[in-house]
Amino acid sequence: MNIPEATKLKIHQLIADGKKLEAVKYVKEQFGLALKDALKLVEALEKEVPLSGDGYQKGSFARSSFSGPDKVFYILSRVFLGVAILLFAIGGTIAYDTNEELNHALQLQGRVAEFAYGSDGGSIPVVEFTHKGKKQRVQGSVASTPPAYDIGEPVTVFVIADEGYEKIRIDGIFELWIGPIILTFIGTIFLFIGGGMYAVSR
Repeated sequence: MNIPEATKLKIHQLIADGKKLEAVKYVKEQFGLALKDALKLVEALEKEVPLSGDGYQKGSFARSSFSGPDKVFYILSRVFLGVAILLFAIGGTIAYDTNEELNHALQLQGRVAEFAYGSDGGSIPVVEFTHKGKKQRVQGSVASTPPAYDIGEPVTVFVIADEGYEKIRIDGIFELWIGPIILTFIGTIFLFIGGGMYAVSR
């Protein structure tokens, strides 16, 4: 019978850990064998498990013994999962800092006065508002097609005091949260890829 390397490794590990009955059950379920045939197969594989002075060498088929594609998938899964965690952490930190800034920001009411245009032709809102008795304008940071706003549409503007100068930000999901959204999206992709690779390496 042609047994996949990963499956054989799991059977070896169960035997090495003194779980022969679990190994028989696992083989029976994996290959749809009768109990007698599953027992014969386990006993045949049992001969491949190295012995110590007290019997089977526990942990002798630990993850470090992986070779070939299984080992590659296992290592890559760790890399992808690590990158996913890092991206989630960075995205979470940016989101937390943004939320803290907004909680202490001055909120003003403005209106979309016109549109600037990005290199891709997308529309970027330019919002006019009054602050300290003067009319000011601030340009958004995200271009979109079609425009996310209409000319004359009321828009909230956040004035954030930041170490001696004022930072102006337009209220909007993408204007405020585009960084965390992108990082979380990419992190989720890495998480699924890493999880898939880990499952294959088992």
